[in-house]
Amino acid sequence: MPSSRQPAALNTRIAEPTTLEQYRFRRVALVRSRRVGGGLMMNHSSLGHIPGLEIGTGRHICALYFGDDERDHVLLPYLRDGLSRGSKCVVGISAAQPTELYQQINDAERYVASTQLVVRTSQDPLLAVEDFSIERLIEFWDATVLSALQDGYPFVRLGAEAAWWMPQVPGMPEFIRYETELNRYAAQHAQSILCLYDLTRYGAGVIVDLLRVHPIILLSGLVLENPYYLPPDELLAVQG
Repeated sequence: MPSSRQPAALNTRIAEPTTLEQYRFRRVALVRSRRVGGGLMMNHSSLGHIPGLEIGTGRHICALYFGDDERDHVLLPYLRDGLSRGSKCVVGISAAQPTELYQQINDAERYVASTQLVVRTSQDPLLAVEDFSIERLIEFWDATVLSALQDGYPFVRLGAEAAWWMPQVPGMPEFIRYETELNRYAAQHAQSILCLYDLTRYGAGVIVDLLRVHPIILLSGLVLENPYYLPPDELLAVQG
């Protein structure tokens, strides 16, 4: 006789973190819970391997992961899917050379030659620390996106590893303001923004700040509800 018990729903609400070990434990628990009742109770998206994730105008996504393999599980499909849809893709990576990234994207040479794919490396930062300006950073992204849209691209996917852009930021206050301004900026054009954070590089204090400035959180490829996100005006008011 079939059991009358209903499978437990997947709880993807984030509890405020205190240590990276808690994140690792929670990640394992979430992955295991995907098998409850025979499948994950989420809607599929344009990136089918990440249930519940939609790439659309104004999306500002924070991907938290452990190591390069998990990064590639998010970044590579984000780029491949965008390129296949005719979107412009611009990404900043921590590697000194983009060779390894290119090797994992079919027809990368063609996309690079046409500038549909633009990759900036650690050898190609936007600003030196002493020249840091949030306004100049936003102006750079805005000019990049507007140029792409004027060239006929229907959509622009932006992405960056924190290990690429955080060395360009003087300190945490500037980091919070920059991410906050990205939230204001994201909805201005047909674009999405993917921020990539390797949790093996950053402490729990940084993670708490990330939750406050990113409306969408991916933890090891799972989309999580984020009750700690604060809209830009509210966050700046709290910070004084």
